Amino acid sequence: MSDASELIKQQFVDGGVVPGVLPGQNAVSKTYVDQQIAAATASLNDVINAKKIFSTIGGVSAINSTDTLTLYSSNELSIVPDPTFRTLTFSLDQSKLTSIPAQNITYSGKVTGATQVKQALDSLKDTVDSIQTGGDSNAEVTAARVSTPYGVTYTNLKNRLDAMDQRQRQEVISVADYGAKGDGTTDDYQAFANAIAAAGDKDIVYVPKPASFYRIAQKIVIGKPLTIEGNHYEVSASATTTIVFDAAVTTGFEVTFRDVKIKGLSIKMLNNTNTLVAGINLTNSTPGALSNQMLEDLFIFINGSFGSGVRGKNVITSVVDNVRCYQGAYGFYFDTAGTSIKFDTSWGMSNTKCGFYLSGYEYCDFINCACDSPNNPDYGYQIVSSNGISLVSCGAEGIGKSFAKLDTCNGVSFLSCRGVGLNHANTGVASFSEQVNSSNVTYIGCMETGQTGLLANIVATGSLYPVIMNCNFQKITMDSTTYTNGAFDRGIVRFGGLALNIAPFGGQISTVSNHDLYFNERRLGVVRSDGGAFYGYFDSDGGIVTRSIGTLPTANAANRGKLLRVEGGTNVADKLYICRKNASDAYEWAVIN
Repeated sequence: MSDASELIKQQFVDGGVVPGVLPGQNAVSKTYVDQQIAAATASLNDVINAKKIFSTIGGVSAINSTDTLTLYSSNELSIVPDPTFRTLTFSLDQSKLTSIPAQNITYSGKVTGATQVKQALDSLKDTVDSIQTGGDSNAEVTAARVSTPYGVTYTNLKNRLDAMDQRQRQEVISVADYGAKGDGTTDDYQAFANAIAAAGDKDIVYVPKPASFYRIAQKIVIGKPLTIEGNHYEVSASATTTIVFDAAVTTGFEVTFRDVKIKGLSIKMLNNTNTLVAGINLTNSTPGALSNQMLEDLFIFINGSFGSGVRGKNVITSVVDNVRCYQGAYGFYFDTAGTSIKFDTSWGMSNTKCGFYLSGYEYCDFINCACDSPNNPDYGYQIVSSNGISLVSCGAEGIGKSFAKLDTCNGVSFLSCRGVGLNHANTGVASFSEQVNSSNVTYIGCMETGQTGLLANIVATGSLYPVIMNCNFQKITMDSTTYTNGAFDRGIVRFGGLALNIAPFGGQISTVSNHDLYFNERRLGVVRSDGGAFYGYFDSDGGIVTRSIGTLPTANAANRGKLLRVEGGTNVADKLYICRKNASDAYEWAVIN
């Protein structure tokens, strides 16, 4: 074999490696060449397969000289192999795409009368143009401003959308985020005002527990429905206070709008000279404007003998729950016109005039409330010109005059109420209840202990139809007549001229007028004014006992049908008479044989 043949054999047949013969050549081998040929063949097969695939979805025009596989004759999509011919790169020529006119695309959406996309878009554009041109007076905008479910017409569409968004959420805004320090020195009024201004309807303005207390130099006005809520409620005069209002401030929180809730705070008013000072003042000149108020878990400290912890004017359908008002003339003072207020588990403490004052209100309840006011020379509960008021399980201790005073009221009930150490000043007219021109008043299960002085438990003047039942009162005065017939612990009930008592004799009955009708365990009948005996009655065995009379009254139409008994003396028979009309149309007393 020649040298040349041996060289080729070594290079290509045997797979050996020889140096390049010509300048610039690299050393090669048969193995390397075989690998390159196999790779090129595989890439070619990939292209052939791709051509087969794409030919089924639109056709392939050619594999051109730049190794580009072009799909569709419009040259919209191409496949470019990489230098190793192993992978294909897809590219889309956006400029060669053909657009489809909107009028050629069918439409079946919510735009009435549109069958093409173009018509739908044109209709929407016309509506928008009309709104832009007409502004708030546009018919569609005017209609959209009205919220039918809530009965509210908004000034513009944005306000309605904002209100709708607000109803979907309730944010908590902290006064600390608006700069409140709570260091006892800095005036935090502006921080509170800014937080309230930033709050939306129904949002919560949160008052975190301060390092010392929040000093406030102006009254805080709440004129939108929101919640002021803290987490620091103390119930004693010496406790740490959340908010302290400067001495120049006469009102702490002034609420002028509906749906406001104040909760979980201790409030102190330093003003001790103004008679109208109030920790919280619920006020609006429009009757019924202040609805759905909620005062809960509050301690209000008045630094003096003036003003009140909570004042209310024109308040309706609201709740005062677990609120304690310390000092001031009144704990709670609600006047003008209002309805449906519930005072629940609340307390007037050390007030100088009255724990609870209510005037001009209807349908209100006091439940588990108390007055503990050794400084109070007057009343625990003073209710004036109000109707439908109930006091349930309420108490009063150490009151100067009486547990309650009613003036020109109708339909007031006391159920399971208790007074302790009342009338310590011994200057009033009654120890438990002073009732003036008030009708339909009920006392059931009430009691009084530790009474000072000899005043009557109840004094009623110009008051009709009182009801007293199962009370342990010792003395009752009604229209200037005082009854001291022992304890009423067995119960007395009087409905106008009708009275019921378990034991009508033995000094345990109080007669308000002559010839009242009474019940006892055996009889129903008329009793003498002194309660000494029945005039006549129905007995429990079915018998009828007629009144005994010495001289028959005039026979007339008024006495027609009346039975009277004339008792005979010794050896003289009794006679039973009936007043009747005879055949001559004259009235006479006829003896029943």
